[in-house]
Amino acid sequence: MFGYILPDKPNMFMRDYALYKSFYCGMCKSIKCHQNTILRLSVNYDVTFINILLHGIMNEPLNFVTEGCILNPIKKKCILKDDPISEKCVYLNTLLIDFKLRDDLTDKPSVSKRILRGLLKGKIKKSKSLLPKVAELLDKAYIEQVNIETKNQVSFDKVAHPFAICLEQIFEELLGDKYTEEIGTVAYFLAKYVYLLDAIDDFEKDVKNKEFNVFANNYPEAKTLADLLKYEDSIMEILSGILVTIKENYEKIPVFNTEGIITNTFWYGLGARAKQIIYKENSKCQKTHTKF
Repeated sequence: MFGYILPDKPNMFMRDYALYKSFYCGMCKSIKCHQNTILRLSVNYDVTFINILLHGIMNEPLNFVTEGCILNPIKKKCILKDDPISEKCVYLNTLLIDFKLRDDLTDKPSVSKRILRGLLKGKIKKSKSLLPKVAELLDKAYIEQVNIETKNQVSFDKVAHPFAICLEQIFEELLGDKYTEEIGTVAYFLAKYVYLLDAIDDFEKDVKNKEFNVFANNYPEAKTLADLLKYEDSIMEILSGILVTIKENYEKIPVFNTEGIITNTFWYGLGARAKQIIYKENSKCQKTHTKF
């Protein structure tokens, strides 16, 4: 459930792309600072975007440092300096990893994932102690998700609801008095979009392993992604409707310093990522489609 919320680089201004890279590298550095070096491997697009969105809404000053990277320690780059918002995103990231591992283990027992969760036990415990309300919300969402999937639910709205309402409430918890109804709606539908893209991305694997997948439940005769594309119009209608709701509510939210990245992501990035998954497009050479 990671790697779905990212900007569309071909449609970005250079300054926004540079700022995005600073946030991404900053998340990596913050993870090292508050967790450990190994967990830096968990830095991902989705939590980076949440960090960008939170900074934009809260209008906190952005401070940068010039440092080397673990992958290229010689070449210096501009990196967002760690701050309280980034620190919270580090612990949120750890809790989301735990959520994902639990969800995967429920679908299919895995020794390697069970071992990984055991190795992260201390970091998960630390994250729960520092973000107790967020941890409580994710625990509740996990239980509700399992219950719904056990019933082989076919409703896209009901299946995506536990994770979606959870992210909405997480934003409310993290933003405090900066939270608005429009922000909650954006968070809700963003999580719903991620859930459905993840289901499409995992479609063939889930069908093969006979694991729960809401698209497999709705289109039982489809066995491959090519089969699923026979229902392209219906699927695109669902995804396009979600994007419209996100954009309409986002326009009502005052966003500062990171507005360029967020607007690019909502207007171009989410749609481009969907096309990459659905049509198996290469992100560097995308075909032209008119569904978004």
